[in-house]
Amino acid sequence: PAIMTYGEESGGSSTLPGGNIVAPARRRRCAHPRPSRQWAEMEREALARLILDQLPRFRSRLYLADAEALAQLLRRSPMAEVMSGDYAWSLCFEPAFVASLCWEGFLPICSELGGNGAPGLFVLMPKLHTHRCVLEPSAMHIPRKVRKRASAYRLTVGQAFEAVVDGCAAQHRPSWLFPPLRAALSALSALSALSA
Repeated sequence: PAIMTYGEESGGSSTLPGGNIVAPARRRRCAHPRPSRQWAEMEREALARLILDQLPRFRSRLYLADAEALAQLLRRSPMAEVMSGDYAWSLCFEPAFVASLCWEGFLPICSELGGNGAPGLFVLMPKLHTHRCVLEPSAMHIPRKVRKRASAYRLTVGQAFEAVVDGCAAQHRPSWLFPPLRAALSALSALSALSA
C-alpha cells in the first residue's frame, strides 16, 4: 500500500526501536498543502526516527505505518493487548488507512509537530479508548421539554459533510482536524457518497 507523505519514493522496510513496525511502503506526492521544505525532503523512515529521537513520549507508542501494518498486527493479537496507552501514531494519511483505523475503533486525531520554526509536520495519532460511553437511542429517555425544543431540528446522516467538519474545526480550532486528516475524511465522505 502507498503511504501519503510529502516527498517522493523510496522503498525498503525496517523496524524502529521498541519493536514498532514500519512496513514496506511506496511514497507519492501528497495532495495536501505542502509542509516546509525541511520535512518534504526527508524519507519517511528517517522522519519517523527523528520523531522518536526528539519526542520521547512517542517511543512508548505503537507506530502504525499503514493499513497493511495494521492488518498484520491485528492478525497476531487483539489491538488492546498490543497498545500501551490510548495512542498510536503514524505518518500515513491514506483514506483507506484512516477508514481501517475507524473500523477497528480508533478515533483519528491529527497533530502538528513542526512548531513555528518548521511548520507542516503532521502526525496521525489514532486514539483507542478502552472504555467508551455509548448511547443507545432506543434506551434513552428524552424529556418532553427537550423533545419540543428539538422539533425545530432534523438529524441527517451523510449530508453536508464539509459543513460539519468546518463546524468542528471552528468549535475546537484546528487542534486535531489539520489539513491532512480533513482531506482523508473528505475523500472517505466522497467515496461513500458515490457508493450510495
